[in-house]
Amino acid sequence: QMVYLDLKAPETLDVDLEAQLVGVASNQCLENLANISLIRKQVVGKLKQTPQEGIEILQSYLPSLVTLATQEAKADSWLPSGGAFRFLWNSSVGRNCLSKLKKGKEKDFHAYTTASAELSHAMFTFGLLYYKSAGNILVDIPALEASEGDIQAENRATARAEAVKLFRIAAGIWEATKPNENVDSLHPLDVRAATLTALQHMALANAQEIAVDIAEEKPNSSPTLLARLCLGIAEKFSGIRKNLGQGLGNHFHSLRQSWNLYLKFKAELYDALARYHLSKVCHAEAKYGEQIKFLEIAKSMMGAIKAPDDSSGVFEAIKGRTKRELLRIQAALVEAKSDNDKVYFMPIPQEVEMMDSSKFVFMMKVEQFVQIQPLEFVLLEKQPVQEAKTEAAGNLSNLQSGLADMSLQQQIPQMQMPQMPQMPQMPQMPQMPQMPQPQMPQQPQMAQSNARVFACASCQSHFSVDCPPNTCVRCPFCSKDNMIL
Repeated sequence: QMVYLDLKAPETLDVDLEAQLVGVASNQCLENLANISLIRKQVVGKLKQTPQEGIEILQSYLPSLVTLATQEAKADSWLPSGGAFRFLWNSSVGRNCLSKLKKGKEKDFHAYTTASAELSHAMFTFGLLYYKSAGNILVDIPALEASEGDIQAENRATARAEAVKLFRIAAGIWEATKPNENVDSLHPLDVRAATLTALQHMALANAQEIAVDIAEEKPNSSPTLLARLCLGIAEKFSGIRKNLGQGLGNHFHSLRQSWNLYLKFKAELYDALARYHLSKVCHAEAKYGEQIKFLEIAKSMMGAIKAPDDSSGVFEAIKGRTKRELLRIQAALVEAKSDNDKVYFMPIPQEVEMMDSSKFVFMMKVEQFVQIQPLEFVLLEKQPVQEAKTEAAGNLSNLQSGLADMSLQQQIPQMQMPQMPQMPQMPQMPQMPQMPQPQMPQQPQMAQSNARVFACASCQSHFSVDCPPNTCVRCPFCSKDNMIL
């Protein structure tokens, strides 16, 4: 059975997203951030439960977090210089900071002050939960094998196919995660580019291990293909370990020892298994001496794999796997030597030619992760000046009246009444009775009187007027009053 690395899901602490933006961001912004804080509080609890529960709550949280990180990049000019937030995570792949400057429950946690850094660690965790889900399926396979016949085979095949899919999904998430290269005593190694790439390739290598297990159970599987698949896995694990060392530099030694040893043992295991399958290729080609030599090499390599004596968990599983494979290789070697001594009498060469690396096969690809799009609502918006004044007036009114929040909200429209833009028109109201309505009956007599043309003093428009001197007449064009002398 394939052995996967059971990395512990990280832990995080509660955070009030709006705490450091009160008085800076708009009221609607603060309300939205408070709602997201409630979702994140559920993240804190669900990460301690099953991987499936963690996946579901992160699926609810990540769209809001993507939105926050997107708007944060556009609002950095007015956000607090030391960072608008404070996110705390511990590490899954490396040692925690254990800073002497920190006290209480925060001492094992690393701090992020930006939403983009929080997004990186949340995405890392999202991928890890899918990886752990795949591993849990593999752990449960022995229970499925309690069934008999076709039901057993069907259950095992379905479980393996699901595990392969979940490993590929985890790899796709890690591939899409934006790395955070700011590594110091306060930032974990989990979201470094080298770490994310290593995790991605490890998940794909685990998926190919399942493919090899399936192929080995088929009686007509090609030993050449199995050898090429095993060499592809061995090369992948060896490359992961090498690239981690180069990518992390001095920080490589801060990784958990279990991960480093896991990569080493897996590379050695599949190197030995590749020699075992190459011995079968030699047997099919009647190269019985080379067959024995490959088996001897495989036996030596498998026997050299030594997990720590005081280890548990993953290393106990590796020790059990290497013991079973060693017994299989030894049995094949005894049989091959017996046949050669009695039937073939072929010489055993001192060396055998290894398969060229160009023929190694690694066929697993990531399940492409669909990028999460930002939501439409506003999470980061600077508080307008008018809103700040309104808020101050509302607070004063609340202190004076002692009303509840709902009562205060009902008073807000009344407080805005003095600001009505119609106030400048108020002096015109008394003038409405002065309109020349009494002159209207005289209009039919204009043809019989000496009417004259008058120019309005305000708009300079000309109009005909027939009235006695010292009369106030309203201009029909601009409605301004004019005195006729």
